[in-house]
Amino acid sequence: MDQDAAGGDFSEQLKKILSTGPVNWDFYFLDETGSTMDVARDLLRRKKCPIFVLAERQTAGRGRHGRRWISSQTGNIYLTLGLPNFAPDRDIGPLSTELAMAIADAFARQFSIVLKVKLPNDLLLDGAKVGGILLETDGDGLAVGIGLNLVHDNTLQGQCSQKVTSLQAAAPLERIAVIPVLCQCVFDWARPCFP
Repeated sequence: MDQDAAGGDFSEQLKKILSTGPVNWDFYFLDETGSTMDVARDLLRRKKCPIFVLAERQTAGRGRHGRRWISSQTGNIYLTLGLPNFAPDRDIGPLSTELAMAIADAFARQFSIVLKVKLPNDLLLDGAKVGGILLETDGDGLAVGIGLNLVHDNTLQGQCSQKVTSLQAAAPLERIAVIPVLCQCVFDWARPCFP
């Protein structure tokens, strides 16, 4: 994992920040993986506790319907939170919209950044895709995948079928500030599954 601007170890700083929150996450920080969703789902099956998986790069990141999520640029957020004992009693499609709206709301409050939600699960900044939400059930657990472009990658536009951007277009945000906000959004949205 990378070092933050202050020179400290990013993963240790993030663990320290998140350990003061309402969830006792089991943390996994990866330099590279196929998909954080696959790692989290596998861990959920075996551990039955809240899982936090963050990767620097994914080689097989995916969105809805198995669409490829390009995730080779370091400095972005490729995160999956595994929630045990969370079996929604309804279709999870609308749940991803609810979570995307909660994240857009939090970004407006915390960072004064206006994100729009393109149904069902895309996050847009000035009409261009900046992120997305993916939910997948696995037994009685739910994997919540969040992909968010913090840094700009000029090669992305040529690889994507839609206009893409990064949060750098709005503000110079650091992952150390954004990830706790995302975790709090997921916690608030999924509060019933936590003891």
